[in-house]
Amino acid sequence: MKYYCVKQQDITDCGAACLATISKQYGRKTSIAKIREVAGTDKQGTNVLGMIKAAERLGFTAKAVKGTADALSSEFPLPCIAHVVVDGKLLHFVVIHKITKKQMIIADPAKGIVKMSPEEFLKEWTGILIFMVPDVNFEKGDDTKGTFTRFLYLLKPQKKLLANIFVASLLITVLGILTSFYFQLLMDTILPNDLKQTLIVISIGIIVLYIFKTILSAFRSQLMLYLSQRIDIPLILGFYQHLMKLPMNFFGTRKIGEIISRFVDASKIRDTISSAALTIMIDTLMAIAGGVMLCIENARLFGITVIILGLYAAIVFSFNKPVKKINEKMMEENAQLTSFLVESLQGI
Repeated sequence: MKYYCVKQQDITDCGAACLATISKQYGRKTSIAKIREVAGTDKQGTNVLGMIKAAERLGFTAKAVKGTADALSSEFPLPCIAHVVVDGKLLHFVVIHKITKKQMIIADPAKGIVKMSPEEFLKEWTGILIFMVPDVNFEKGDDTKGTFTRFLYLLKPQKKLLANIFVASLLITVLGILTSFYFQLLMDTILPNDLKQTLIVISIGIIVLYIFKTILSAFRSQLMLYLSQRIDIPLILGFYQHLMKLPMNFFGTRKIGEIISRFVDASKIRDTISSAALTIMIDTLMAIAGGVMLCIENARLFGITVIILGLYAAIVFSFNKPVKKINEKMMEENAQLTSFLVESLQGI
């Protein structure tokens, strides 16, 4: 059985993230932002009463209980939410997915899926559990659809610019393939037959192609820079306009530094969109063209290349989660740092 864990976006999101985790476990994806609003999350976090109300709005029958260590050995509905104290000072919510005599599977919004012994869990547990069971009003679905695709509208007005980048990328790919044939011709025909005149003519042609390729690459880089600027304006402006339309309780439940840090994150979204467009146009095109040519020239070498690419993909995939966790931690710590700086300056 697959166990889900929705990660928290900031330090006050653990309760909302736990509700989103259980909702997802039962087949309904819900954004943390929506749950925060329903649960009444503030700068201190979410209380148990707010979590029960939010769970009922999601279509669950929810109940909070106070138990002892013996309660873990009894039968109760899983997954459920547990209230814990981390490092003896930080109040936190986690989701219990599975309990055995030797091990517990926990969805920690701050860390992900973790495994610990019941003894380790009891050291942190405050005794509070929140049971959640879907009722007749619960509906499966995805309330988060369009989270990424809504950013694609930024690329639609740039069709002409994207077309120019695509043409430039196509020409660079063709020139790259032609230069590879030059070395094949050099090693297989020109040098063995001592064709000096042919070597001079072809070498001059290759030098011209290299110069043209360099100019074309610089031109494409300028187009990519222009694309980033064209994306940046509607993205930042749209973010600001959306921020101004939010209700007052949104600002009452978040620190100013966290909101400001999102403007910095907007530039990362721009870079992602730009690099994604470039990757699709260039890397995919070069991979297909190069793969076809290599397969025609030497099928065995093509097979070896495919195996190497498979190993490379496996390595990238294996490091994907750790890198993602590091990025999320960096974003969270940057938000906290910005909040600290802003509030410190305001307090002067």
